[in-house]
Amino acid sequence: FHAAPDFVEIDDSRLPGISHALRFDGSDLLSGAELYNTDQSVNSFRDLEVSGQDASFEIWFRAEDMSGHEVLFEAGGGTYGTSLRLNDDSVEFFVKNDTTWAQTSCDLGQAQIDASTDFVQVAGVIRVNGGGNLPGNGGNVTLYVNGAKAGEALVGDVIRYWDGGDGAGLGMINGGINFDNPGALSGDIASFRMYERALSGDEV
Repeated sequence: FHAAPDFVEIDDSRLPGISHALRFDGSDLLSGAELYNTDQSVNSFRDLEVSGQDASFEIWFRAEDMSGHEVLFEAGGGTYGTSLRLNDDSVEFFVKNDTTWAQTSCDLGQAQIDASTDFVQVAGVIRVNGGGNLPGNGGNVTLYVNGAKAGEALVGDVIRYWDGGDGAGLGMINGGINFDNPGALSGDIASFRMYERALSGDEV
C-alpha cells in the first residue's frame, strides 16, 4: 500500500467470511495498492508468465458516489494492458493488445444497481483465442455484473499479451494504464481475485 489502508466493517451475506473492506480515499493516484505475488518479488502478471493465457478478474466494490472516472483494477500499460474502471454510473472493461483492443461496459443505472449503496460484483473474462459465444478466431472479453453477463466484445486478433509488464494496481494506476487516464478510486474494495483461466457464466 502507498499509505496505511483504512478498513471498514461490512455485513453482506453475498460475501461469506469477509467482515472488512479496504477503503480508498481517491485523493490522488497514490492512494491505492500495488499488487504483488506472495513473496513480494513480482508486481506484474507478465513477469509471472500468465499474460497471454486466458484469465479472469473478479472484484467486489462499493463507490463513494456515482460520479467520476476511477480505477478499480489495472495491469500493464499503454501497449498491452487490462483495466476495470468506474465511469460515472457505468462499469467498463478494457483490454489492449498492441494495436488492437476491445471495450465493453455496463450502465449500472439502467440495470438499477446503485454501487454507492451496495457492494457490486464485477468480473472481467479474457479469452486469448476465441471461445465463448462470439464468432471468429480473435480474442474476446466478457463483462459480468452481479453474476449476470453485461457485455462482450471481440479484440480483433489473438491476444498475445493482456499485460505489458508494468505493475498492477488496485484502486490506482501503477506505472501506466491501457486507455485514457482515470483517477484513483473513492470507495471500498471487499475482495479481488485473479483466475488463470476463463470463468464460465455459471462459475461467475
